[in-house]
Amino acid sequence: MMYPALYAFLQDNYKRFKWVSYLELPEEVTEEDKENIERMLAERNFFPVYLDSRTYLKFMEYYEKVLYPFFHNFVCPSDNFEFMETEYWDAYNYVNKKFAEAAIECGDSNSLFWVHDMYLLMCPFQIIRKNVTANIGLFIHSSFPSGEIYKIFPYREEILASMLCCNIVGFHVFSYARNFLIACRRILGISHQTE
Repeated sequence: MMYPALYAFLQDNYKRFKWVSYLELPEEVTEEDKENIERMLAERNFFPVYLDSRTYLKFMEYYEKVLYPFFHNFVCPSDNFEFMETEYWDAYNYVNKKFAEAAIECGDSNSLFWVHDMYLLMCPFQIIRKNVTANIGLFIHSSFPSGEIYKIFPYREEILASMLCCNIVGFHVFSYARNFLIACRRILGISHQTE
């Protein structure tokens, strides 16, 4: 359920926002139908990202079997080791790149790109590669792992570097932000100051 204040805000301001999201269409949809759907969605500021089912499945498996456990302070269970293979990481990166391309395409030089959660942690890096002056916000809707867990994550540097492409990164509670700052210091050698 959407909070009433947010709902009221979106009712008055929805035309200022552009939404990029995955859209799965049945195989029997014709190109003409697809164009009509895209036109109708664009009128509502919604821009779809299409993915083949195999790539989407690998992307979701990587999220569910690797990222989710790590970010919730669980070492990847041994029966999930296969999902740490490069092909799953590559699918995760590919999907993030497709989202970044779609966001850049429907945005402009003054756009603020707002990224939600662990599904798109590499999206800020992909956006910055195309637009070095982009304004990017990221909110993590879950925990950020402790240093002991995060340091064994195979792509720890890449994730941190992408998150640091953002102008602002938000977390639910201070301890998650602290874990992030500690990871930046220990893994990337980047220090911070608090104000």
